[in-house]
Amino acid sequence: MTIHIKSCNWGGINLGSIEFYSPNVELLEQLSHGKLHGAWWKDYYQPFALLIVDKQKGKTQLIRDHLGQEPFFYYFNDDELIVASSIPEIIEQLGTPTVINRQEIINTLASSYLIIDKYSDETHYQSILRVEPGAVLTIVNQKIIKHKYWELSAECPKIYYRNDADYLEHFNELIHEGVRIMLPDNHMSIAAEFSGGLDSSTVISALRQNHVDPHLFIHTSLKQNDSDESFKAHEVIKHYGLSKVTQVNADKFYLEDVLQKCARVFAGMPHYLFPIGANNVHEAVSNTGHKVLFSGFGGDECVSGHALMRFTLRECLGNNYFSNALNELQQSYVVNGKPIPSQIRLIFTLLTSRFPFLSVSKRTIKELPLRLQHFIHGIIVQPDSSQIEKSVAHFEASLISGYNSRHVRLRIEDSALIGKSYGFSYRYPLLYPKLLEYCNRLPLHMKRRNGINRLIVRNYLSQFLPLSVYQKHDKSGAIMPATVEKMTSEYLDGKYNILFESIPYDKP
Repeated sequence: MTIHIKSCNWGGINLGSIEFYSPNVELLEQLSHGKLHGAWWKDYYQPFALLIVDKQKGKTQLIRDHLGQEPFFYYFNDDELIVASSIPEIIEQLGTPTVINRQEIINTLASSYLIIDKYSDETHYQSILRVEPGAVLTIVNQKIIKHKYWELSAECPKIYYRNDADYLEHFNELIHEGVRIMLPDNHMSIAAEFSGGLDSSTVISALRQNHVDPHLFIHTSLKQNDSDESFKAHEVIKHYGLSKVTQVNADKFYLEDVLQKCARVFAGMPHYLFPIGANNVHEAVSNTGHKVLFSGFGGDECVSGHALMRFTLRECLGNNYFSNALNELQQSYVVNGKPIPSQIRLIFTLLTSRFPFLSVSKRTIKELPLRLQHFIHGIIVQPDSSQIEKSVAHFEASLISGYNSRHVRLRIEDSALIGKSYGFSYRYPLLYPKLLEYCNRLPLHMKRRNGINRLIVRNYLSQFLPLSVYQKHDKSGAIMPATVEKMTSEYLDGKYNILFESIPYDKP
């Protein structure tokens, strides 16, 4: 049976009996000139979506980049395949009423409240799916077969070097390589989100080491408080002598206008608040004509991961390093300026970290009424990942490309869609696949030592910046303080009481 294929606003080329369709012009040019061979997508680190139709073999393939930086949606029903870079384009092609995917909407609305981060190919509409990042979908005889060509695997052997300097040297090579790959030909068109935190400071430092002077955009709070970290950025700006800096507040942020725009871009709501709360920055970047926006997003999940205490202890104890676990636990209190608990309390913490079920019973009983309500209303609560992952590396892999990757993948997807609507694209140096693979394989002592975490990133920054920048241990800031403050204030004032009645959901 022949499949009728529609690609929405994608370019295409024919090479013999094989057809290629993609929204990425440069990729099609490389294919047409025979520059890409075999399973080239495994080592191709630019955002891309690609449809390959092999008429001779009767095979169709849908392929998406490693992290999903290029949106890729599809509709497949018997003999019809529609592919597009956005859901509204598919809805327009279908020409028939679309059916809401109720469970996915519940997951989106409850994701922060219930910590639902399980990734799914499903969207807010039934029958419209996304191609999973790092995957190849093959359609043969009306059946879809998925093959993941890339995922972060915690089962790879650890990397051990003789001294810390070797780890840092390898890190330098990879982060600078990643930035070079992501740079456009015109360095003048480069912008960067900047808060002054470790991740954004790392991105700025890597850009500077590649002789790039980015235009910085800083989301500034309406008032100085714990959610505004912009004051920390000034030291970095001064150190590097950066002159192109734009402070962005919420004076021109109007929630109704932003929601209307999101309804058009997403055919409904985004998966996370970010496209809404960062609208002021996106507007500013667009107004200045920048085409590429660098971001430190994704660092927390692996490259500058926090090596959370429960996973650190579980990994140490799983390897019978009891003294290491006890020392790390004690030092974490010292570093954070807190009194060290009694030995009994410390031992209890170690036991519950090694055997999580010991601490579940009391909490589970307390949550029974709430979980019963969730069950009645059809809300599926995913298990706590702390009951599953056995090490820091396993937890990182889960966040990047595994069970708990919903946040990373859909935040990237949402940002790509909203960025395209403003005429720019995001770049994430801390999510460069080769850098992720390296950092995930680092031994635990290069992720956390003597109560200090995020070690490899701190070591990187120590080469360029003052101690006060890379020695921060708190994480009190917010990524979009001004807009969240304004939305909170207006909500409390009753301004939004009738707002949502006029927001379309299922109209592109």
